[in-house]
Amino acid sequence: MKKLLLLSFILLGFVSKAQQFFWEEKATTFLTPATNETKISYADANVVWVFASAGDGSGDFYQQWGRSLDGGETWTVGNIDIGSTDLAIGDICAISATTAYIAVFPNAAGVTGGIWITTDSGATWQRQNTASFNTGTDSFTNVVHFWDANKGMCMGDPASGYFEIYTTTNGGTNWTRVPSANIP
Repeated sequence: MKKLLLLSFILLGFVSKAQQFFWEEKATTFLTPATNETKISYADANVVWVFASAGDGSGDFYQQWGRSLDGGETWTVGNIDIGSTDLAIGDICAISATTAYIAVFPNAAGVTGGIWITTDSGATWQRQNTASFNTGTDSFTNVVHFWDANKGMCMGDPASGYFEIYTTTNGGTNWTRVPSANIP
């Protein structure tokens, strides 16, 4: 009897957890055809930021953003001017309807990646120079994440012998590289 009761509780738990969730496709109307939204970042239930990459598996990268203010029902799109078409976007982090960060990596020799921010809804993007990512050919920015409008981190591949990780407590005005001794 105890085994039957236990089995009943387990099955009831599975049924209660097996709620159905449905995904609905929404067109972002990116400027370049055949794009995929590589990364999605939510500032809240309504504000969503994405960036575009090639949808054909070619590895092409586009410097375009998309933003929805109504949970994905409608989208505004635009170009990201980061100074060189030899730079590619690897991550995006939404803060608000007007503010987002992108992690940018070099897609060719002779350019430097890093962290860029928009505070005017994507109209302009500025590089945050203290997250330098300039230690030569090893520097490669991968991720940017913020827990709130001030506290964030970004990370890249190992450079100069250890992972390039930066933290900020003031919205990226100043980034500080984490010393190798502090990285497990």
